[in-house]
This record gives sequence, structure tokens and C-alpha cells, in this order.
Amino acid sequence: FQLSVPTRVFENSLTQAYLIHLADYADHVFTGEPLQDSMRRTHRVRKNRDHFDGYDFWINFIKKGDENPIHSHAGKYSGVIYYTNPDEEETYFEDGLRVIGEPGDILFFTSDYRHGVEKKTTKNERITYSFNVEHYQ
Repeated sequence: FQLSVPTRVFENSLTQAYLIHLADYADHVFTGEPLQDSMRRTHRVRKNRDHFDGYDFWINFIKKGDENPIHSHAGKYSGVIYYTNPDEEETYFEDGLRVIGEPGDILFFTSDYRHGVEKKTTKNERITYSFNVEHYQ
């Protein structure tokens, strides 16, 4: 199941600033454009207007029998922050790439890159945070 992170908690964390910087850095790496200074950011964590979530930043709890079928996201970049992954379940992508995240790892990718998590067969809970970042000007 998924759980939203309260808007105020997210806005008062360093996570939001870090994800924005990460998206700006990704653009720099992919396009060769110079990094913008902190006063001219070109990305933001996607907001859910008229929705109780506030931001596209949520927690996933995967228990035995749960799965997250292949899907894509809205925005420009998306990702997973691994909190626990005790049985080393893979995040898989439609092109065959498979990633086993360790606690503290961040998996960052373009939002249209289809991915999923196979059905969990063990009782140990996997907990991740997910997010979507959009470009704006």
C-alpha cells in the first residue's frame, strides 16, 4: 500500500531541496548545460493540486503477496529512495534492467521509463519512498 507524506513534513525536510538539486544536476549531465545557481532552479517536486497529498512524494509498503506492476510516472524525472529492502527485491525496467537498491540508495530515472516490482513472496516488508520531479520555467 501507499501512504502520502504530509505537505508540511515534506516542505520542512531537506529531501525536497535535495531532489530539486538532483534534477538540476541530471539535466546538466544529460544536456551539458551549466548548472543553475540556487536562485534559478528549473525543477520542482511535482505538486498534486486539489489533492490531499500535496506533493508527488509518497511511501510504498510492499508486503508478502503485493506487487507493483510495470508503469510510468508523470513529470520529467522520477525515482525511488530505498528505506528497507531486506530480501533484495529488484526494481525492474521494461528494457531488462534490474536494480537491487540498498537502504539509503536513490534510483533516479526519466518519468517515462516504465518499471515495476515483482510479486513479493517473503514476509519481510520492503519500504521505499517514491517521487516525481517536473521541469518549469
